[in-house]
Amino acid sequence: MKRFYSIKAKILLAIACIFFTVCFLVSIVASYIIGAKTDFSDGATTYSFRKEVFDDAGKAYAVLALSKYDSGFNTDLLNGMNCYYGVIDGDISVDADLNDNRIYLYRNFDGVSVPSWNNELFIESYTVNDKTAFYSSGQFLEMFGEQNYIRTDTSRREEVFEVQGIGYDTLGSKAYVYANDRFIALDSFWYETVGDDFSFANAQNVDNTFRKLWSMNKPGEEDSPEENDKLYVAGNAYDPISKSIEDYKLCLNPENSNGEKSILDGEYVADLSPIHDTLKDMDSFDAVGTRFTYLNDLPKIRTNVEDSQNKHFTFICFPNEAKLSAKGHANDYYAKAKKIVSVAYTIKPFIPIVSIISFVMIWVCFGLFIKAAGHTKQSKKIVAGPFDWIPVDLAFIATVALELIFLTIIVELKNRLDYWSYYKVLIGIGGSFILGMAVGLCFCSLVAVNFKLHRLHKNMFIIKLMMKVGWKTRIWIAYVLIPLILIVINVALEMYVGVWFDGLCVYFMDKVVLAAFIFWGIRSYSKIKDSAEKLAAGDMTAHVDVRGMPQFMEETGTALNDIQAGIEIALAERTKSERMKTELITNVSHDIKTPITSIINYVDLLNKENLENENAKEYLEVLNRQSLRLKKLVEDIIEASKISSGNIELNMEEVNAEVLLDQSIGEFAERLKEKKIEVVVNSCDSEVRLMADNRYLWRVFDNIMSNIVKYAQADTRAYVDLEKDGDKLRFTFRNISREQLNISPEELMERFVRGDKSRYTDGNGLGLSIAHSLTEAMGGTMNIFIDGDFFKVILEFDAIIENVTENED
Repeated sequence: MKRFYSIKAKILLAIACIFFTVCFLVSIVASYIIGAKTDFSDGATTYSFRKEVFDDAGKAYAVLALSKYDSGFNTDLLNGMNCYYGVIDGDISVDADLNDNRIYLYRNFDGVSVPSWNNELFIESYTVNDKTAFYSSGQFLEMFGEQNYIRTDTSRREEVFEVQGIGYDTLGSKAYVYANDRFIALDSFWYETVGDDFSFANAQNVDNTFRKLWSMNKPGEEDSPEENDKLYVAGNAYDPISKSIEDYKLCLNPENSNGEKSILDGEYVADLSPIHDTLKDMDSFDAVGTRFTYLNDLPKIRTNVEDSQNKHFTFICFPNEAKLSAKGHANDYYAKAKKIVSVAYTIKPFIPIVSIISFVMIWVCFGLFIKAAGHTKQSKKIVAGPFDWIPVDLAFIATVALELIFLTIIVELKNRLDYWSYYKVLIGIGGSFILGMAVGLCFCSLVAVNFKLHRLHKNMFIIKLMMKVGWKTRIWIAYVLIPLILIVINVALEMYVGVWFDGLCVYFMDKVVLAAFIFWGIRSYSKIKDSAEKLAAGDMTAHVDVRGMPQFMEETGTALNDIQAGIEIALAERTKSERMKTELITNVSHDIKTPITSIINYVDLLNKENLENENAKEYLEVLNRQSLRLKKLVEDIIEASKISSGNIELNMEEVNAEVLLDQSIGEFAERLKEKKIEVVVNSCDSEVRLMADNRYLWRVFDNIMSNIVKYAQADTRAYVDLEKDGDKLRFTFRNISREQLNISPEELMERFVRGDKSRYTDGNGLGLSIAHSLTEAMGGTMNIFIDGDFFKVILEFDAIIENVTENED
């Protein structure tokens, strides 16, 4: 691959790419001209490349013959050529007998049969006059331009005819006016038949106009009265169309009416059905168009009339095979046509091969050219050339502008092909095409280098400009820029392709492009929003995929990812700290537990000694009470650290909620009695069970009842309720606090926090925290409510629902 890294190799690749592109286009054009036109038939005529070439030759013969239409049709020159030809006055029908000598003004093939229309016969109708332009050349193929042509100005002059009557032929479904002593068919564009229910905002009634017209045509008083209801046209009486068609009206579209229509009642329209056969064979002005108008309050017909100097000829010709076979008249049109056809069909089998090879080589050379872009033999890295630093968007605009200039030159040269030197025009078109290809390859190289350097979007003038302004200004720039680009594209299409999109279409395209940008922004915003919501919900794995986002949203997504990474680091540090603290508490508690046990044992031994000193007995009692309290504190600390670190093992089983609750309350009966606290228990009528660890659920009840014993007001009642609410079991503990509860429920469930701020009681502040942790570990919830001195704890667990089957007798 390195052999293509030199500048010389890149230039050769570009030249090869252009060369094979030219070969491919030439082969495609040749394939279309030779192959696509072979054996094509529309049912009446068979078309082929051979016929098209011979038809072009026939056009050249027609120019020679009709250029002398007033002096013998150039017979002296044509009779010496390789063609049979004839000239017919006027147009002929398809089924005309071309072998009938009577239809010809002149022909040079007496005794020779005219071939059928679908072979090599050329037949064409022409209009000529003294201003007709005749041009004859040695070139006659259409691909080289119309080098042989007959051009006549066939514009028609406009005349105005006075309308003397109007009628409608119901059999032919056509309207006619009578003017200049003849019936003239109205073009269907200028009228329509309607009924009484027709309504048009700008319609005007012209009954009075035609009533005046008919009164002018009305016979004298000597005619019989019964004929007075007739409509008279050129002295002939016709019934009104209203007699045969009920509610008939004729809607006329006048010229220059600005949308107004004229309504004529059927009473003033003659029924022309009796003369249908006459009208059918009558000439009409439909082909050139008739326009209805009003002059001096009377109806008129404006129509186009052909120039009286025009002459119509039909020219036919076909090859003289005897002369062609003799290989004479080498410069004759049919001889040249035969030679071209022979060469074309010789190369025809090779054209598809050339097309395929050229197409493959185009992409091979182009791929190698793009691959080599930015590489040099001196460096392994991509190196930007002197032109690769041009902003990509500006380079694109310059490339499009240059390509349009070259395209304009090509189009102009093609239009001048008829009267400029063919070879000069061909060289000009080829040179413009090659320059256009070279400019396109340079732009592709620039894009490839910027893409390889990962700066394609950064090396754009518009991006650099937008980077210097805020994202809101960027949106407004894009909002203004998109319609402007669409308008420029629309103008370019209209100028060079002939396609023009109206304002509504451009507006629609603008909204489509804008909708695409909005969708892009919403999709990017949705990614950021979803990740933010997951992060807020505690999902520390949430990550924003910033690929394909607008830059300002990409910056936001990156910032959110940085926040997520920072939270993960902080959380890891916090978890590590909590774990170290828990391990420290556990280890220290275990170390403390051993000497405490020794102290308790030795205090017990001292109690068993018969000490007579009362002070010593009192001291031992304090030591015993405080050592037991310390032991309880250490055990609670160890248990709390196990629960928070998740090191407890639960043995979940069915537990009878009422039995366990009664047993727990019973354990505190004496202490409650000492505190003068009466417990009122309200339980369910039926047996209720739940899934829990019996031992830890007992500990939860124990801690809550212990809390009641320690902190409840003496001489009060405590209430314990057990109720079933749907699929839930609810335990409710209520009591009146002895001390003022100036603390929140959340603080009470924290470790080492007591409701008794004076620490008058012997609690350690771990009971409710442990109860809360154990409840959640078993799948339940624990909530504390404080209202003044009123204290309430609610535990909720999922109840076990038993399936009960009722047997029907």
